[in-house]
Amino acid sequence: MSQTLPSGTRVPDLTPVDRLRDAAEYLTEAVHAVNIPLLDDADAIDTMMILEKAGRAVDAGRVASTTDVGQRAERGGDESLAGTVGCTGSVDGITAVTVGSLAEARRRMSLGAQTNDRQELCQVIDPFVPAVADGLRSGELGLDSARYIVNGLRTVARRANVELFRLAERTLVATATGAITPETEGEPNSGIALPADVI
Repeated sequence: MSQTLPSGTRVPDLTPVDRLRDAAEYLTEAVHAVNIPLLDDADAIDTMMILEKAGRAVDAGRVASTTDVGQRAERGGDESLAGTVGCTGSVDGITAVTVGSLAEARRRMSLGAQTNDRQELCQVIDPFVPAVADGLRSGELGLDSARYIVNGLRTVARRANVELFRLAERTLVATATGAITPETEGEPNSGIALPADVI
């Protein structure tokens, strides 16, 4: 079976990584094709919203992949993943590949440690904050809001009732994304996504 690219070109089935590579190239071309200063007001707002949504999805992927590569790089001794790119540690290996900062690599890994699935004793365990993880994966929740929510919840995690903890998490995510859920239905700001600074 084959798929149709936006240009109408038929290509053989692609692996998920190949599809991601093609999508990145297509998105880059699409962004460069938009002459932002020449847009009317409505298109300018639409462009900003479209790019924010795409950016959030990419940010979620960057958090997940950075965390995964970081964890892989910490395993394997001399033949570790970090060693294959000529580095001695996981964060150094990530910055060598991404050409990003140490601080950003650490921020991604810190958030990813709470939102990625974990593997323990050959079992996959749900993330510490599954509602935050779902919000990131959907592209509805931005990184700033996700970090604020995770950092706030971590301060009460050990002493909080589990059900109330999950309720708080779902409510915060719904408030940050504007989702109407049983937790937010009927509340004054229900359905309105609040900025990260308000979260």
